Amino acid sequence: MTPFRPALAVAAVLSAATPAAAQSAVDVVRAIYDNPEAANAWRDGEAAALGDYAGAALETLLAHNRLAERDGYGCIDFDFVIAGQDYDADELARTLTLEDRTEGENATVWASFRQFGAPALVEWWLTLSEGRWQVTDVAGIGWTLSGINCDDETADVQ
Repeated sequence: MTPFRPALAVAAVLSAATPAAAQSAVDVVRAIYDNPEAANAWRDGEAAALGDYAGAALETLLAHNRLAERDGYGCIDFDFVIAGQDYDADELARTLTLEDRTEGENATVWASFRQFGAPALVEWWLTLSEGRWQVTDVAGIGWTLSGINCDDETADVQ
């Protein structure tokens, strides 16, 4: 079991990937799942480390997350890549499947996998901007990142 903790490895993941312009929306999401802890760095204020993968809406949300930080945690208090607190890296790698639908400059990628034997699904919304796919929102069962209200101390999830 891998514990929930911020990781600052986003730059390494992105530098190891092929150029964003050559990647499909699925390639972008696959790169994220190749190192799922790296997304915690996005949540914890390293949005700039996303480089070409971060859309403006995601960068704005993560800035609000940093502003709402209390006691070391912002309003996003879970790992949105896995829609939970911890995971089994081997199980995630073994069970991950990605499906997508692209319509023009918008794509949705569904990541389905198992967490400790239970099914999980995370939906990624991406937009093609200047030839690069950028993550604009992420959703799971009962939540979307864009629905998290960082201005409210209780961080209501919609």
